[in-house]
Amino acid sequence: MYALSDRECWNIDAERSSLTFSLRHALLGQIRGEFRCWGGRVLIDSRARSQPAVHVWVDLASLDTGSRRRDKSILDTELFDVQWQPSLVFDSERLEYTDDGLAVLTGWLGLNSLRKEISLEVTFSRPPGDGAAGFVATARAAIDRRAFGLRREANARDWLSERFVDRTIEMVAQVVITPPAPAAFPAKSASRPAGRAPGPFTLIARSEPRPVTT
Repeated sequence: MYALSDRECWNIDAERSSLTFSLRHALLGQIRGEFRCWGGRVLIDSRARSQPAVHVWVDLASLDTGSRRRDKSILDTELFDVQWQPSLVFDSERLEYTDDGLAVLTGWLGLNSLRKEISLEVTFSRPPGDGAAGFVATARAAIDRRAFGLRREANARDWLSERFVDRTIEMVAQVVITPPAPAAFPAKSASRPAGRAPGPFTLIARSEPRPVTT
C-alpha cells in the first residue's frame, strides 16, 4: 500500500480524466458536452484520509458541445457569460458516507459571482491496468442554474429562451487520481537549480477538441 506523509498533493491524470455536462432542452432534447480545460488538486492527509481537500476550477470558455455555433450561442448569453465570469471554482468542505455506503462530497461552488453549497455523489474504483496505483473518483452533481443567476429571459426570441431550457445542469467528473511521484533528492554536492522552489501546484486537464459541426 502506498505510504503517505502527513500531507500530500495527489495528481490528476489529465489524459484519462473528463468533465462532462448535460442540459435538457424542450425542443432539442439533451444538449451534451464537456469542458476541455479544467484542473485542480487533491490534498490527502495521512492523519485524516477520509477528509481530502479538493479544489477544482473550470475554464467555461472551453465548453465543447460538438458545434461551434451552439457553443458560441451558449457562451454569449446569460447562461455562461464568460466575459464577466470566465471560470467555475469548487472547494470541498467535508466527505460523508450514507448508510448504504454512498460517498457525498459537500463543498462550495463559485459561479457567476455567487458562492453556494452543493453536494456531489462520489463513487470510487481502481484505475485500469494491473497494479496501477491511485484510484478513480466519479462525481455527479445536479446544479440549479437559476440559483446562480444563469438564466435567459423567457421572451427572448432564440433557442436558449428560459421557456425551452431546463433549470438543472447535470455534471459528471471522472477523475483518475494517482499518488505523487517520489521526490528526487540530489547528491550533496549538487546545487539547487535556479528558479522558484516547488510548492502547492495546480494540475491542468486539457484534451484535444472533437470534430465539430457548424
